[in-house]
Amino acid sequence: MASVCTFREICLRFKDEDTAIAFFQGKGVLHQQRNCVCGHPMRIAGKKSGQARRWRCYKAHCNKEVSLRTGTWFEGHRSDFRTAALFMYAWSREYTTTEFCSKELGMSSHCAVDWKKSMREVAAEALLQNPLVIGVLV
Repeated sequence: MASVCTFREICLRFKDEDTAIAFFQGKGVLHQQRNCVCGHPMRIAGKKSGQARRWRCYKAHCNKEVSLRTGTWFEGHRSDFRTAALFMYAWSREYTTTEFCSKELGMSSHCAVDWKKSMREVAAEALLQNPLVIGVLV
């Protein structure tokens, strides 16, 4: 049985952006690897410079870059991955009032509303793919 964590424990577990990215890669939400249009493997860049993480081709004369979010569920969302992980946990515990998202997660009210909508869509899709049978007569 999986252990239940507190919000504090989740905050400690997702201590930085790299931890959150690795978590989402492990769950298959983010790509673990990508190939450039030129055929070469890409690597994650932006760790040292403080820029947003992205896939980058290091082949000479190419240097193409692609957002980590491109082609994933995160495409269109701009929050950092750590905030996304914390929000998802908070949403699962119904801690996502606009005030909570603003004060504890640093999200704007518009961003919080967008994330809540996205999470409802994921939950609805999961229920459609895995319907629950209730009220079965024996």
